Amino acid sequence: MIVNFIGTFLAALAKGHMRSPKRLITTLALLLACLSTNIAVAYPLDLDPTFGNGGNVVVPHFGAIPGFDDPSAIGYWNIPTKIALQPDGKVLLAIEVRECAPEPPLGGGCQLGRYIALVRYNSDGSMDSSFGKNGVVTNPGYSSSFGGGPLLGALLIQADGKIVLEAASQDNTLLRLDSSGSADTSFGNAGLATLPQLAFLHLPLQQADGKLLLAGGFYDTSGLDVRVAVGRLNADGSLDTSYGALGIASIPIIDALGLAATAGALQSDGKLVVIGPINYSGPQFSAVFVARFNTDGTPDATFGAGNGLVATSFPATPHYSPGPLAVRQQANGKLLVVGTQGTLPEGPAGIALLQLNADGSLDDSFGVSGRIITRKVTGPDGFNAAAWQSDGSVVLTYFSVARLSPDGAPDPGFGDCGRRQPTTVTGLLLAMQPDDKLLVSGQSLLPDASVFTAENFLSRLRGDHSTTVFFNSDGPNPARAGDAVTLNARVVGNTTVGGTVTFKDGNLAIPACSAVPVSASGPGSYSASCQAQGMGLGSHVLTAHYDGEPANPESTSCPVVQFVDPPDRTTAIEYYHDVFDHYFITTLPEEVAALDSGYFQGWGRTGQTFQVHPLDQLAGSAPVCRFFSGQTFAPKSSHFFTPLASECAAVKQNPDWMFEGLVFGLDLPAADGTCTAGGQTSLYRLYNNGQGGAPNHRYLTDEGVFYAMIGSDGWIPEGFGVGVIGCVTK
Repeated sequence: MIVNFIGTFLAALAKGHMRSPKRLITTLALLLACLSTNIAVAYPLDLDPTFGNGGNVVVPHFGAIPGFDDPSAIGYWNIPTKIALQPDGKVLLAIEVRECAPEPPLGGGCQLGRYIALVRYNSDGSMDSSFGKNGVVTNPGYSSSFGGGPLLGALLIQADGKIVLEAASQDNTLLRLDSSGSADTSFGNAGLATLPQLAFLHLPLQQADGKLLLAGGFYDTSGLDVRVAVGRLNADGSLDTSYGALGIASIPIIDALGLAATAGALQSDGKLVVIGPINYSGPQFSAVFVARFNTDGTPDATFGAGNGLVATSFPATPHYSPGPLAVRQQANGKLLVVGTQGTLPEGPAGIALLQLNADGSLDDSFGVSGRIITRKVTGPDGFNAAAWQSDGSVVLTYFSVARLSPDGAPDPGFGDCGRRQPTTVTGLLLAMQPDDKLLVSGQSLLPDASVFTAENFLSRLRGDHSTTVFFNSDGPNPARAGDAVTLNARVVGNTTVGGTVTFKDGNLAIPACSAVPVSASGPGSYSASCQAQGMGLGSHVLTAHYDGEPANPESTSCPVVQFVDPPDRTTAIEYYHDVFDHYFITTLPEEVAALDSGYFQGWGRTGQTFQVHPLDQLAGSAPVCRFFSGQTFAPKSSHFFTPLASECAAVKQNPDWMFEGLVFGLDLPAADGTCTAGGQTSLYRLYNNGQGGAPNHRYLTDEGVFYAMIGSDGWIPEGFGVGVIGCVTK
C-alpha cells in the first residue's frame, strides 16, 4: 500500500569567518618562462584562428620572486584563477602561483607561500608590452602563507580600464591598479580600500557613476539572523555613507543557517540584484535567494514579499545543494538566473535556469513553473562560471564548455551535443566578448605529470552557431526483433541546406541509411529520413551526422538510445523530471517518442532500464496495474505501478488515482525478496514519503542507488524483503 511518512532533512552550510588584515605588496617581475607553440588543448571546429597560435596561447609559467624564494621549494604550481575582458578588447588573466615543498618532513604539498601574477594580452593573443613589465605584473599576494582557498576573490575591469582586485584572503578589501598595472594612488590608501568588517563583502560591481558595490553577507548577532549585505565605495575608495546604513545595506533571510553571494547584476534602472545559495535546517534543505536593492541601498519593496527578497529553489522542491552562477535582466525586465543543481543521487549536477517576473514572482511562461533543469550536457564536476551570448544562449565552463539554447535545451550545434570536452583540462575560466566569441583559460595536465609542468592556456572560441542537427527515432522504441525503425533528422544551417545525412549506430553507418539526401520539408526546414532494418537485439546508440557542404559545416546530432528486444521481453525506460523531482517508467513506444522529443517538458532519461514481459507474453508473470494521479497533486502529477493484485484492487478504490490499465508483466520474488530464476536481478521500489506535496515512486535495479536514496534522501522501501517488488533482466 502507499505509505505516507514525512521525513526530516538536515543540511548545514559552513559560515564564513573573519580573517586578519594582511599587507598588500605590489611588485614587478620579468617573465619566468618562454612561450611554447605547442598546447595540449583543442576544440575542433570552434577555435578562432585569428587569436594566438590557431586560437591558443600558452601562458607563461612563474616561479621564485623576491619574498617567495624559499630554498626548500621544489617547484611552483601555477593555477589560472580569474579572467576579465577590458573595454578595449584586451584580456587580463590572473594566475595564482603556489610555492611547493617536498614531502615530509616539511609537510608536503604546495603550502610554502602564494602570490598573484597578472598577464595581459592584446585582442590578437599577443602579450601587451604596455602592461607592467613585458605584459606581466606580479603581486606577492595577500598572504605569504597558505591559508586555504584562493588568494584572489574577484577581478573587475572598470569602464575607464582601471583594474580592481578583491582579496579573498582578506574580506572587504579592494586593490585598484591603473591601466598600466601600477597601484592607483587616487584610490583609498595608495590603491588599497577597505570596508568595515561588519559584513563579509567580496563581489565587486561598478555603477554607471563610478561607485563600487561589494556584495556578500553577514550574521547579525543582534537580530540572530543571516543577511544579504552590500557595501558601497565612492570612486576614490572612501565609504559612501549615503548608501544603506552608513555605507552598508542588508536584507535578512529568516531561519537561514548561512548564505553566500555568488553573483550580481545591475539593472537598467540602476537597481542591484544579488543571488546565491542559502541553507536551512529541516525539510527546507537548501535554496536560492534573489535580492534586489534600490539605488540608495534600501530593499526594493516592489520585489518579492515587499522586502526585496525572493527565496526559492531551482527544483520545485528544495533538493541537494544549488549553485547559482549568474543573473541577468532580460529586455522585458524579467530576471534569469543560471546555475547548477544536484539532482539524481547517481548522476552529475544539472544545469538549472530560473526565471522571475519583474516583481519576483515565478514566470510560469518559462519552462515548468519558471524553471528548467537539464543534465544532458553536464560532466561529473559540474560548472563554475556562466555567461550569456547576445541571442540569449548561455555558456558554462569548468572541466568542459557547454552551451544551452535560449529555450534552455542543449545546443546540438555546439561541440558534442551542446558540450565540448577537451582532454586533460581542469578549471576552465570564462569571459564573453561582445561579438559572442568565448575566452577560456585553464590548466592542461597530462596523466601522471607533475603540477610543476602543467601547461596553462588561453583560448578563444568562435562562439557562433554552426550547423545543427536534430535527430529522433520515431520508433518503435523499444522495438521488437525484426521491426523496421524510422529515423528522422532535421538540419538547420546558415543558409539553404543541401547535402546528405548519414545515420549511425555507434561509429558505423546503418545499412541503407548512409548519405541520405536532405530535402526541404517546410519554410526554412530541411530533413532526411530512412528505415533501419534488421537491427540486432540490445541497445543501440544512434546519431544523425550531417555530412556538410561549403556553406554549412558537418555536424552530429545528440544521440538517442534505441532498444531492440526479443519477442518475450520489452525494455522499461526510466525518466526523471528535475524540477518536480519525480520518476516515471514506460515500455510504450508512443510515450518514449513523446518524452524523448520534449513534448512533455522537463523529462529526461536517467540511463536506468530493465526488461519485463510484454502483455502478450506474460508467461506466468503478474500483470502490472498502472495508475495516474491526474490533477490531485497539481501542478505535480504521478504514476503508480504495482504487480500485486490486492494493491491494485485497493488503489482502484482511491478516488485520487485513475486506473490506466495493465502495461506489462513482472515476475514476483520469493516472500523474502530473493529472485531465484537464473539471470534475474531484483527490481526495487521506493516511495518518496510525499516530499514536495506529491507522492512518487521509483523502480530501479541499482542496489547502491537504492540504499543511497534510503539513507540520504529519506525514501521508503516497499515490497518483499527489503523493497523488492519484482524480478527482471537487465
